[in-house]
Amino acid sequence: MQIYNKHKEKLIAFIESFFVLTALFGGLLRRAFNADTITYMVYAKDDADVRIRAGRYVIALFDVIFYRLGIKTTDFMPIAILLSMVVLAVTVVVLLDIFNQFNAKDRILFSAGFALALGLGFYNVLFAEYFMFTEVTIFYTAGFFVAAVGVRSYVSSNSGKIIAYLLFVLSACTYQYTVVFAAIVLAFYYMLINDFRWSIKAVIEELLGVALPMSTGIICMISIKIVGQIHPDLASMKPYSDESAIDKLGGVMESIGMFLKDSYTLLPGRFIPAFVLLASICVCIYLIMKTKGMQGVLFFVVVCLGCLVLMLVIPMLGTGFNFPPRMSFCLYLIQGLIIITIMSLLGSSISGLSDNTREILFKATTYLVMGYVWIQMLGCSFITSGRYVSNTLDKNYSQIVLKEIEKYEEKTGITVTKLGTCTDAYAPMFYEESRVHYGQINERVIGQSTRSLIEAMWGRRFEGADGVPADVYEEYFAGKNWDYFDVNEQLVIVDDTAYLCVY
Repeated sequence: MQIYNKHKEKLIAFIESFFVLTALFGGLLRRAFNADTITYMVYAKDDADVRIRAGRYVIALFDVIFYRLGIKTTDFMPIAILLSMVVLAVTVVVLLDIFNQFNAKDRILFSAGFALALGLGFYNVLFAEYFMFTEVTIFYTAGFFVAAVGVRSYVSSNSGKIIAYLLFVLSACTYQYTVVFAAIVLAFYYMLINDFRWSIKAVIEELLGVALPMSTGIICMISIKIVGQIHPDLASMKPYSDESAIDKLGGVMESIGMFLKDSYTLLPGRFIPAFVLLASICVCIYLIMKTKGMQGVLFFVVVCLGCLVLMLVIPMLGTGFNFPPRMSFCLYLIQGLIIITIMSLLGSSISGLSDNTREILFKATTYLVMGYVWIQMLGCSFITSGRYVSNTLDKNYSQIVLKEIEKYEEKTGITVTKLGTCTDAYAPMFYEESRVHYGQINERVIGQSTRSLIEAMWGRRFEGADGVPADVYEEYFAGKNWDYFDVNEQLVIVDDTAYLCVY
């Protein structure tokens, strides 16, 4: 009872967070897959090399250990997803421990809204992409947990900063974007702890709070190059862009616009994220003006713009501009931290603000974040159903293709050993029937990892064909653009090789 009473608030916060996460992602507690998952199921040993090339050394280590033990994370998909939600719930508790000093604890409803806002970085449709990679979801979420613990250690004391830096290194070597998460959290924390007041101390704390976790990401990137030079077989295959940031500005604006409109088509309705962001920024600036003046507003604006730049660093390094949900989810993290800023300001004395106005803002902010999280739950429900539809179609179509090949073998006596794929005029990376899809959220597997899908689902292995010969393509597939699956037209078998045209 003493232990319970001591940690009662944290236990309640964990249960609440886990409940929200279950409402968001509980529908994914089943055996599901995307192209990467299917590839891992067939080539688990090779996956460790892929992790090393990407600088995800912690995951690579576990891949090797599991391979030698003869197990795969995909053997325990539901358990891994459940553990991932537990880890995320604990991560939210850690964040609450960091920011609890800014929470008006005497208001139960307000505290609930505070906790939801602080977890908004995870409570959203974009974070669902992490649950698409069921083979590594537990490692990614563990990376965010380690980063959060690093932040907690960093702000606790000067001696804790060394431990924090080691934790940032560990999280970066698990998944690099975790350090961006840590840097954003630290930027807002030091803004609040310094009460929006400019000083040499405040500037140094902000710069170090951002630079130290981000530096571990740079170290990880350097290590990737070093490993590649020592072992050319493990050299990174990801090209770095020589384009300037200006050249990619159009892509940045387009991507931010898509988020503000409907969170990359993943939310019902139009411009919900834009409304929440605009409303929270306006209220926040109004309250800062009332309490801190223009200098405080400038502090807030610099922190927000700085966090936006932090998010864009990694996607800017690649060729073109690629800002997938597993990176752009931090836009929700920033929104949540802005709402936290509003709540912390409302918890302090504000001259010129009546008690009635303050009460209205208290309730409006709380109801806003509650409604926003409910909308995210609604969006995730559509993602869950789309995941089921996409996986079902992949399994059904791959089985039909395999049955057709077996009919050919039985009829001709020729064993088909190779399988090649091509596409018709329009072949998106998703099924229209899944309704909700973006990036690797509810992507289709046929057309990307077709042979691995057949091997993982049905146990039949095919070698890869070197493309589709020009004569075969011209005779059967040229100029075609199907909008439905027709195995009689889209599958052609020549001798020992099958060719599938993906619609």
